[in-house]
Amino acid sequence: MADASVRVFGRTGGVDLVADRLLEHLPEASVSRRSGRALVVSPLPPGSTHLVAIEIGTPSLTGVAGEQERRQLAEALRSGALEGPGLGTAVDLVPELQVAVSLVPEGVPDDATLAGMWDLASVVAGWVEGFSVAPDLAELRGPDGSVWATGPEAARPAAAPLDGGATAPAEGGPAAAPDHGDPDRTGPSLGRVVARLLALVAVSARSLSERDGHHDPGVRAAVLAWCAAVGIDAELEPAEVQLLQAPGGDVTAEAVIDGSWSVEAAAVLAWALSLLPLPEVDRLVDPGELIRAVGFPDATRTIAVLASARLRPSAELDELRRALATVHWRVRELVRRPEAIDLVALAAAEDLPLDPAGLRLVDGDLAVGDGAISAAEPAALRLLTSTVLERHRAANWLAEGGVLGDTSTAT
Repeated sequence: MADASVRVFGRTGGVDLVADRLLEHLPEASVSRRSGRALVVSPLPPGSTHLVAIEIGTPSLTGVAGEQERRQLAEALRSGALEGPGLGTAVDLVPELQVAVSLVPEGVPDDATLAGMWDLASVVAGWVEGFSVAPDLAELRGPDGSVWATGPEAARPAAAPLDGGATAPAEGGPAAAPDHGDPDRTGPSLGRVVARLLALVAVSARSLSERDGHHDPGVRAAVLAWCAAVGIDAELEPAEVQLLQAPGGDVTAEAVIDGSWSVEAAAVLAWALSLLPLPEVDRLVDPGELIRAVGFPDATRTIAVLASARLRPSAELDELRRALATVHWRVRELVRRPEAIDLVALAAAEDLPLDPAGLRLVDGDLAVGDGAISAAEPAALRLLTSTVLERHRAANWLAEGGVLGDTSTAT
């Protein structure tokens, strides 16, 4: 099936402003917020059973990565894939874009949900003074919902993707490493996976050193020197650079929390490179074990450890991705229906992308601790929610590439 998502780009409005207005506009919506982004989930149209995840972010449109995404977007719009009276207006707006919003249906959307997504995208485009566009360049709409341009699929030439991406690491760094794995694999290269793992380890190490109000100036210097020595400076996203370069004690509590959770995403990449086993999803990763596994802070050892790294076969990566998507769906479904579910029976009977094979189950439902998720304590559920979000995002990134922070976790 073609990508049914819709993207909105705008030149005004921040993450919190858009999230707050969506909560006012959608009576059944819920929101989770993190530094630089927010996720709103709501039925569309209101009252239906079809959920749409609305991801709001700014990181991919700031700094060097933002310049790259705007350049790719402008090239895509000028590629000849679209024709219409509003195309020039959209191209002129690209240099001013500051916020991106993605509307992603959960499962296969019906016609009413698709129509609702486009209607909502037009409303959001009005708030942020921008436009909405399909990722495959099938249609471009203005902030009033009018069709600015269309592109018949049969006549559409290849165009740059609209998902953006972090700046490629410098030549000679980890991302320059050759691939020796599955020739049929899609997604980021072996070198890019190595570079992203090391970036997450750097963020984790710095964040952990700032927890509980403590800070060690030696850690900041060691992290920055290590990043330069292993050649990952160009892989770092703007928010990561800001965190790593901040003087001791100047890192916000929110940034420390977000950075500390990067350990879970890093663990998925370390597992993908066969460096470490991945704990059960209801068990936290040991940060010290992860950091030691990549040789931090000894750059020479890091380079030696990762020189022979190889990605697991595509089948194993896909299996993990499906398993994490299933766990994430179950966590979200528990919010909507706080009751026990037989995942095995549901996966067999319903048209849902669920794959409980390999998951630890209790009476057919997802296990959390010694019991089923429906009986788990609130604290355990909060940990599981954050853990599966980070791991699911990383597993999807392994298949899609781009900017990790902008990778969808829609289920």
